[in-house]
Amino acid sequence: MHANEFGLSPIISKRSYSTSIKAEGTYTSLGVYFYKRESLRLGFYFSIGQNYSKESCALLLMIKAVLGVGRVKAEIITNGNIHLKYIISNTQDILEKAVPYFKYIYGPKKSNLETLNRVYSLYIRLKSSSQSDSYLNEVSELIHLVYSMNVEGGQARKYTLAEKLSEFDCSEKTPNLEINPENIDLPSKLFIVGMFLGDGSLGFVFNERSNDFKFYIKPVFSIGQKSTKSNVYLLTLIAKVLDIPAQLNGQETATLYCNGKLVFTKIMPLLSQYKN
Repeated sequence: MHANEFGLSPIISKRSYSTSIKAEGTYTSLGVYFYKRESLRLGFYFSIGQNYSKESCALLLMIKAVLGVGRVKAEIITNGNIHLKYIISNTQDILEKAVPYFKYIYGPKKSNLETLNRVYSLYIRLKSSSQSDSYLNEVSELIHLVYSMNVEGGQARKYTLAEKLSEFDCSEKTPNLEINPENIDLPSKLFIVGMFLGDGSLGFVFNERSNDFKFYIKPVFSIGQKSTKSNVYLLTLIAKVLDIPAQLNGQETATLYCNGKLVFTKIMPLLSQYKN
């Protein structure tokens, strides 16, 4: 599994709200939903899904053993294939066991986790608070945040945002939903190895010098990501960890690369350390 493959997209019911990250063949969900239209009661949901194979089965069982919570289940999907899911439905297990493994997440994914934490803190406060002056503002903020995490749009909603706000008489409230602190933690070496396994390359190119008709071999290392602000930021952090110049090129794809001696002095020692 890639170190950045914890994404978010649940076995969604019609009333489920989630945020999602998709990896190659891996669908991981970290979501929250309202149980009823007339209630603020929330349910939290975490899952990792993979198409069935002996390897994916062993992986999900290993994750369950490491976290010590949740369950693994198999289901037949519409095309007849078997899909495996590792599921945690207990809120405290999600927040205390699963969420800490998202430390090395950057950009919008980091913001999604901060949103989830904000949702939970609002939820706990509203459960024990009375109808104070700030009550409706916090109710409005909670509803807006839950709906903002829904990546499935209207198809996953049993009722609209406007209907939910109207139910609690806070349709006129427009809370500030800006929750986007960037992750300043440097990626771990295992995280970088995971990115390299999924999106990196290591090889050689031939250089020909026209003046002596000889071929020279040059080693090249690269990691490519879709060119977004958060991905460029992440690749810059990776360059800092690897102690290589932050050489980034490409327009649609941002690629961190180095070649020559740096490959032998900076990259190979890291890959050799985790060669197993």
